[in-house]
Amino acid sequence: MAQTIGIVDDDEGVGNSLGAMLRVFGLKTHIFVCAEDMLEAPEQRDLDLLLTDLTLPGISGLELISELERRGRRLPVIVMTGNMGELTREEALSRGAVDFFEKPCRADALLEAVQAVLSQ
Repeated sequence: MAQTIGIVDDDEGVGNSLGAMLRVFGLKTHIFVCAEDMLEAPEQRDLDLLLTDLTLPGISGLELISELERRGRRLPVIVMTGNMGELTREEALSRGAVDFFEKPCRADALLEAVQAVLSQ
């Protein structure tokens, strides 16, 4: 059975591009344009990994990590952002993100991180 990746990005083009790349490697994807949609979607229960943008309308990527934890949902999360800062990276990792990427990120580096998380 294919592993399933959730993608949360308010830029539909980014979400669709990430989804297409991951599907080429045999992964299933569910794309959400905001954290609230992801949290309410029945599909979120099937996710093996979440890729989320840091800056989202409504609940941010960091708040999403906290909300998943509050709900008892142990889901590895990779955070992506176009607004890179060391404090942001440190904060995301301290909140439980398993990795952090600046957008645009290299597809091979992101795929390597995804595969590393899924192989655990």
